[in-house]
Amino acid sequence: MTCNSFFRETPASPNNIIKLVVIGDSGAGKSQLVSRFVRDQFCEEPEATVGLDFAVKTVKVGDKVIRVQIWDLAGKNMFRNLTSSYYREAAAALVVYDITKVRSFENASRWIKDLRSYSGCDVTMLVGNKLDLRHQRSIPSAEGIKLAKEQGAMFIETSAKDSTHVRKAFHRLVEQASDTLAKKKQLEYGVENGGGLQHGSDALNVTRPKEVPQVTVVQQQPKKENYTFRRVAQTCLTNTKDACGRMPCCFY
Repeated sequence: MTCNSFFRETPASPNNIIKLVVIGDSGAGKSQLVSRFVRDQFCEEPEATVGLDFAVKTVKVGDKVIRVQIWDLAGKNMFRNLTSSYYREAAAALVVYDITKVRSFENASRWIKDLRSYSGCDVTMLVGNKLDLRHQRSIPSAEGIKLAKEQGAMFIETSAKDSTHVRKAFHRLVEQASDTLAKKKQLEYGVENGGGLQHGSDALNVTRPKEVPQVTVVQQQPKKENYTFRRVAQTCLTNTKDACGRMPCCFY
């Protein structure tokens, strides 16, 4: 098995399936993070990802079994148009940068922008990787925290080499994505069926609009009257109106 080979794990009756994308500049250590999380391995001489790599990992969150589909997308610009199509339907994303490279950090904002342009991903985590090289650090932790707040993302620093915070990052992201999806499903169910829903400490009172009974309008045809016309003598015998107010000379 090579460092970048595909890995699949057969889950046991998962309650949910979550699509997670891992994005960032080439060389930031994305594939190493995935390898450490999925197989608990670190490759000293990794090969650059061509297009994408795919892995599946089963994670237990509370009483739920989550099947996580991990899409490790290449960071080189030549694959940008290809990999952006895989953002769709992503429930969570790791945006990885190298804490020893300023350019890698500067491009993190662009990766987040692209992610949100192509998907409705609500759960994002900014990851400063290669914490084992902290003595060569170019990006302070405070800068990473600041960018994460500006982008509405979570933040953590990791090391794929010594596995620092790797499991914590993935589990935290999956847990947040699972909660977000569960709330969306409850909201959709509430809108369809009416009633109030409890979301943690908040209550969402969803009232289903009253149905207006359908009314079928039947256009009535004008009533046809049967008239008998009788010509009265050309010369009116009297010029007075009869009881109904008509002249004796009219047609009726």
